[in-house]
Amino acid sequence: MRDSIENLLHRTAVCFVGALLLTVSGCGSSPVTAFVSGEVTYNGSPLSYADIRFIPNPLGPRGAIAKTDANGHYTLMYDAYTEGILPGEYKVVISTRGSAAARQQKETNSDSATVESGNPYASNPSSQLYGVKESLPLKFSSSKMTELTASVLEGNNEINFDLKD
Repeated sequence: MRDSIENLLHRTAVCFVGALLLTVSGCGSSPVTAFVSGEVTYNGSPLSYADIRFIPNPLGPRGAIAKTDANGHYTLMYDAYTEGILPGEYKVVISTRGSAAARQQKETNSDSATVESGNPYASNPSSQLYGVKESLPLKFSSSKMTELTASVLEGNNEINFDLKD
């Protein structure tokens, strides 16, 4: 009986250590992503502080997001700490409604001072966005109607968007 208890304890310990190793090895590791950056222009001018979403097409496990800077440049982020996106096919949505550009548009339209350029990731409480209209056509800004697509390959990708009415 003592042998069977020791055998059971040994098997339990081996299973516990194995499960622990599997759990620890998965912690903190990010998937291999492709680096994606580029520039967005609208009618020939840089599109400042716009939100960009790459949505897997067909729908898949995960996309990525970015925000353009004052010069229309962007770098996709897989998560808060990882630049890039998984290689594959994506539809792309570019919007100014929930961005600093929308807040600037609202403040400019309400005869108040223009928002100074600062952190493009600054929070924009929804109360500041009421009444702000999307400045881009739905063919760019709607996830259902976008005509924009991107193919992301392994390695470094430069994907520019030259949007025109």
